[in-house]
Amino acid sequence: MADVTDITTGTLNGTGYFDKFMTAMNVQIDSQFSAGRIQSKDAATVYLGALQIALTEAIKYVSVVEQVAASQAKTTSQTDLFNQQSFSEQAKIVDVVNGHTVAGEIGAKKAVQQAQAKGYSQDAVAKASKVILDGWSIAKAQSPTTVPNPAYFESATMNTLLADLKVKANS
Repeated sequence: MADVTDITTGTLNGTGYFDKFMTAMNVQIDSQFSAGRIQSKDAATVYLGALQIALTEAIKYVSVVEQVAASQAKTTSQTDLFNQQSFSEQAKIVDVVNGHTVAGEIGAKKAVQQAQAKGYSQDAVAKASKVILDGWSIAKAQSPTTVPNPAYFESATMNTLLADLKVKANS
């Protein structure tokens, strides 16, 4: 918020906007008076007019400066919010955002989803293994002394198939 010292410091060579405007206007009034364009009888009227304009414009200028500062702060805030939303959206699809590993709620959700995907894969392999073993058991039960047909029920083939399924379940 503006302070009165933004407008004037109350000295002839002050640093407020009114002080600076008056310094410039005094130079202009003096030059016009020296050139004879302003008469002595008109000097007070000209000076009061300049003073009123300088004070009005100094107050307006301070108001504009505050509005610009507020607008910049709002823009910065909106940019920060946009960046945060952008990072949050990226975190949904990648594991590293802005040089940081995704953590927090989104990181936890991703970890759960990855564990679920692995669990579904392992479940599918377990079910496939069960189907194969059930088929082998049924074939063996019907003819315990012979190797069941088709060939994938042979022991070597069964061991290879189950080993492949075990690898897939752990990947």
